[in-house]
This record gives sequence, structure tokens and C-alpha cells, in this order.
Amino acid sequence: MNVDKLKTIALIALFTISIFLIQQLLVDIQYSSILPFADEEVDNDRSNYILSDIISPRRYVVTYSKNNHTVVYYDNVLWNKSKDLLENVFNNDEKIEISEIDNETYKEYKYRKSLSLQFPQSIPTYALAKMLDIHAPGPVQDKITLVNEIYISLGTEPFVVFNNGSKIFKIDNIDWDIGDLVDRVDGFREQDKYNRYYYGKILLGTGENVFAPINMENVFHDIYLKDQLQLSELDELDNMASRFFDVDIDYVRRVEENNGSIIYMYGSKNLVFSEAGILKYFNIVDQPIGRGDFYNSLSTAVEFITEKDGWPANAYFMGSQAIEYKGAKGFRFMFSYKIDDYPLISNKNLSATNSGSFDAPIEIEVFNNQITSYKRYIRNIEKYSDFRDNEILSPEEVISKNISFIKSQYTSNRDITGEDIDISNILSSIKKIVLGYYDPADEKSDQRLHGVWMINIDNIDYVFDVRDGDILNYMSAK
Repeated sequence: MNVDKLKTIALIALFTISIFLIQQLLVDIQYSSILPFADEEVDNDRSNYILSDIISPRRYVVTYSKNNHTVVYYDNVLWNKSKDLLENVFNNDEKIEISEIDNETYKEYKYRKSLSLQFPQSIPTYALAKMLDIHAPGPVQDKITLVNEIYISLGTEPFVVFNNGSKIFKIDNIDWDIGDLVDRVDGFREQDKYNRYYYGKILLGTGENVFAPINMENVFHDIYLKDQLQLSELDELDNMASRFFDVDIDYVRRVEENNGSIIYMYGSKNLVFSEAGILKYFNIVDQPIGRGDFYNSLSTAVEFITEKDGWPANAYFMGSQAIEYKGAKGFRFMFSYKIDDYPLISNKNLSATNSGSFDAPIEIEVFNNQITSYKRYIRNIEKYSDFRDNEILSPEEVISKNISFIKSQYTSNRDITGEDIDISNILSSIKKIVLGYYDPADEKSDQRLHGVWMINIDNIDYVFDVRDGDILNYMSAK
């Protein structure tokens, strides 16, 4: 056997092993939930997001009085005006006064006219300051390490409260005119479709920080989705691979598998497009070096997504997890997005690649400044129609309609029967009520989104259709 033939056999063996290793990686990875992109008028590939756009509240709770609130899931003007106020708070370190308050005092404040910015999880306060381009340390960052809710008093003497779930700090002597914020929140009540919310604890006996309406007008459009990724468009896939690898496509190996997936390989990097419409990127790193802090790691993740793939409209930070690989510590960042100003609720029970449930629409893993994996399921809006005029059911109505099923789930993990459980126990276990769009993700095109109430009861997310109250899904809340 000559030398050239031996080289050929060796190359074939290496190539076969690389395919096998990639397939093993795909089996072990849990993929993100379904991500419909904004409609075709939005620049799907190169939307230029910055950190302060991504690290935005998951919802805004506006309080006019003890029994008059409204919930807003997206308002860019409100966020920009709030950021201006927060910049002033972080910069005004000589005048402000910081004091710790108890939970009962904070509850009393929350009955007054105010705006509450509620984030998906606690984030480092220093990172929030840096995102507002304030890099010098100050008393707020020094004394308040984490925050998941920022309360802004809209009274005659404004103040701000930083809450992280365990400690609550009040910041006085705010040198800022809140007139623009007051005008913005007052404008919500003047809208034709203003929906009034109440404290869930008062209305239903739920847990804390839950809000629900009694009556509600329809706020939903009829929206249909289709997969954005078309495996038949090889030129577009080649362009994406070239962008991810930062090399000419001539230097990249492309493999088309029997299951329909297309794999691109360049050195230690692999890019996979599955027939289910999922994009997966891996960078096999022998030994990640060090651990970047939260802010630098998040900056690296946001910059990578911005440069390589772009963002869907109204994307936002959903949460983070500490991860470890070969002794190195890093972060897994998760992002979601809002469609038609409401959060997308994904089918976590669906396994589009037979590789586990979905956690978030976008997931990315970072070790210091190294991206080791990136996953996203890409969908586009296909059709979009006007409002329907009918009212939608309230959370109380959908719970009442399905109480027998909810009871059976509540008691299934307890040594009790439905007759032994009081409804008040079930209601008090409600931790979250969210209005949003639900994607069943069982169609590649012409997939109708459902307007839903997602209600977390005893750590199970129940998804109810707002029009008829039917249960569309129930999923374990992570």
C-alpha cells in the first residue's frame, strides 16, 4: 500500500470520527425554545442591539392606587425614560441617601402611585450601572449588590427602591424631574383598551407580586408563523457559515446528512442547521481559560450574537446560570423576545430534535471571552391580522373552568385527595400570571399563535387559551 493511499484512508477516518463526535454533541445538548422572528420589515440578520436594550424589564407594573394597576410588557419610551433616571441615581453619589427598609414598609409604598421595573432574575447592580455607561464605582453599587426590581415613586417627592428579594434599599434625595415618566404612565389610562389590574392576593388570594384583571378587552392579533430557516437555500446557509467562522466558504467543509441536517466544519468549530429549523454552533475548546465576570461575559455574548446572527425584535435577557467545564467556570445566558409587545411562551415539552426540552429561545455559553455554544430556533411571522373585538377571559375564569384538572395535578404529588384540598391552598400557590402568545411549535408553516394566560400554580406553568379557557399545555417551571 503506497503512502498516498495511506493518507487518503487516514483523512477518511478523521472525517468519519468528526461526524460521529458532532452527532454525540447534538444528542447531549438541550435546545432553546421556539423563536419566531419579527416580520420581514425588520432586519432579521443584523439588528444592532446594545446591552441596555437587552437587559430590560420583563414587565412594568404601573400603580395608580391600591386597587388600580396596569401591566405593560413592552414600552421602549418608558424604559428609555427610566434609564435616564437611573443614570442620575448612579451618578448623583454625593446627594443621595441610601437606607435599608423592611418588607412591610415596601408593601405600603407599592400601594401608592409608582412604576415598578421587574427583571427576570437578580442582576449585579454594578453591571446595570456599566450598561448605562457608568463605570466608576459608587455608593449604590457598593451597598446594593443585586437587584431584580426597581421601584420608582411618582409622588411629589420621588424616590427609588432597589429590591433583590432578600434586602430592600430606599434611595432618597433624587435630583430628577419625573414629569415625563408621570405623563407616560398617565397616558396608559387614556388608551381605548386600558385594562385595569388588581393585586392577585386581594383578588384571588395568590402569592405576592401577582396581578390580575377582572374584565379584559382583547389585546391580541391573529399571528401565524413559519420556519425562517430553509435548508434548500444553500447559498444563504453558506453565507451564514462564512460569517460564523470568519473565513471564506471555500475553507469550510459542508456535510449533508441523511436526516436532512446540514453541518459546516472549520477547525474546532461546527455549525449545524437541522431540518426542524434549529441553528446550533459549537466551538470545541480543550481547556477554557479563567472566568470572566458577569458583565464582561454578557458583553461577549451580546457582541457575538449581534455580529454573527443578529437579534429578533424586542429581544430581552431572560436569565443566566453558572456553568463549569473541566474546572473552568462560565455562564449560560438565556434570551427571549416579545412579539406584538407581549412575551412569547414556548412549548417546553416539545423536543424538536429528540434531545431534551427547551429552556429559552436563545442560549449561549461563555467561558471568559470564549463562546463554546450558541443555539437558536428561528421562526418568522407569516401572516398578521387585525384585532378581534371580543373580550377575553380573565385568569379567575380560566382557573374556575379547569379547577378539577388543576386539583388533580396539585394532589398528584401529595398524599391527599381532591376532597381534602381547599381551593384557597391552590390559589395561594399561584406565583405568576403572564399574558402572552403561545407557540405550540407543531407546524413548520401556518402555525397559529394563541393568546394565552400562563399561570404558575404550584411550580407548574399552565397555559390557557384566553378566548375559550381551554388548557393548551402544562409544563414544569424551572
